[in-house]
Amino acid sequence: MSPNLQTFCSKAGHRHQVASLSIPSARVVNTSLRELYACDGAFLGSLVLPALETISINPFSDETTCPPNTLSGLRTLLSQSHCSLTRLAMVDVTPDHHLSAVLELVPTLMSLAFEQSYIGQSWPEPDGDVYQELISRMKTTTVDSSGQPRHLLLPNLKKLSFTILADPPRDSDFHSIVNHDFAEMVISRWDSYDEPSLSSVSVEYYSSSPWKLPGLLPVDIANLKRCKTEELDIVIRSHASSNGTIEYV
Repeated sequence: MSPNLQTFCSKAGHRHQVASLSIPSARVVNTSLRELYACDGAFLGSLVLPALETISINPFSDETTCPPNTLSGLRTLLSQSHCSLTRLAMVDVTPDHHLSAVLELVPTLMSLAFEQSYIGQSWPEPDGDVYQELISRMKTTTVDSSGQPRHLLLPNLKKLSFTILADPPRDSDFHSIVNHDFAEMVISRWDSYDEPSLSSVSVEYYSSSPWKLPGLLPVDIANLKRCKTEELDIVIRSHASSNGTIEYV
């Protein structure tokens, strides 16, 4: 890579395949690159980018999804780069056990965005399991040396968004991302600090039938609306082709 390169984009190929990339046997080190757009795990894992600030994981085609090795490659990239990443966006990346490990490596992260598309299909429950575990970890706090609470995972997060294009799963209580745990996570990040870092939360569902979100209790909705009146920018909506839009918060 050019020593002065600041942005690099690598495009994927056909569905469940990745365009043929010449992956070097040795690590590729670039100390100037700040923005990276890619999805192939082998390519990601071959890079050392200490100045990296933004990563967009995106197959860059309506016909492709990211390959199964994406998150493992991203984990390798981050573990060997020791960068101060601030923005991470993932589109059509199947979540797995590497996701939490990836986010543990980026405590400086301020913006995290997920987009998952299963148009015409139900939301896969294994995806819901991974995100549910992530949300549970995101609400966990410890006490720092000054006696103040501090979230263990992504303590500096300002913006969090999920965009889901899929029909609701059978167990929409646990697997819908938005439930009691999600509300507790948001509220804990808003209420635990005199000046919360969290400023924006967005969850948008697009489907043929509406997402009901039975796990989001009336008290949760009331507390999230309170946060909204206190200037948290929060939106939780279900857009259904058969029923229009339901706005929960």
